[in-house]
Amino acid sequence: MYGDAKGGDLILYSQGRGSDALYTFNHTANSNSFSGFWSVLYNNILQANSLIVNIRKLKAEGSTENFDSFLGQALTARALMYFDLVRIYGKSYTDNKSSYGVPLVTEPVSATAQPLRATVEEVYAQIVKDLTDAAPLLAKAKSNGYLNYYGNRSIQARVYLTMGDYTAALQAAEDVITNGGYTLYTPANWVASWRSQFGTESIFELGVFPNESDLGTASPGFYLRRRAWQLECVGLVWCKRLFFKQAEAGSQ
Repeated sequence: MYGDAKGGDLILYSQGRGSDALYTFNHTANSNSFSGFWSVLYNNILQANSLIVNIRKLKAEGSTENFDSFLGQALTARALMYFDLVRIYGKSYTDNKSSYGVPLVTEPVSATAQPLRATVEEVYAQIVKDLTDAAPLLAKAKSNGYLNYYGNRSIQARVYLTMGDYTAALQAAEDVITNGGYTLYTPANWVASWRSQFGTESIFELGVFPNESDLGTASPGFYLRRRAWQLECVGLVWCKRLFFKQAEAGSQ
């Protein structure tokens, strides 16, 4: 919602919908701060850190279990979360990479810990390290709802592009395009693709299922799939909402 509302892909035509301050750029450190981005991402980084540290501990103790996929997914997820954090709370890498980014926490810490902010350059270095360490651990076969090798490489392409390393970005993107086995939607099946999960273009997509009661009113689905509303996306660059009045027979 942060990127869509601020980037113009969504139009929030009335106030009080929870993200209108993003759309109007009406937020500061003290008002409409959307601090949930910070707290939720660091909560998830804590979980990733616990997985990474304990998997490595088990391997060091001689465990013969194959934890490679789990370790690779945790490292890739941590890199993705830091990528989001540093872009929200830090300056652009190509603008001022020596400026403050976000705290780098790569191991479990106490609840009272107050780590200092690393530089933007240091955060990106950790992101690249996590991604490159994780890539050889991940399977290349697609598993719906889970990160695989090509999900990792697609994130690499975005990271390198943001860093201005266009050669590395192109190499990662071409790896996904050439070897990933993903296919673009045809004009005939493009519209229907929005009605189901895990399409042929989907490289990494979180599974969202009806029996998950914790999604709440802050989830993208709440905004995009409201009752009696339909989201129509055209050309993958802009969206508009169309309201359909229900006929007396109950159809839309």
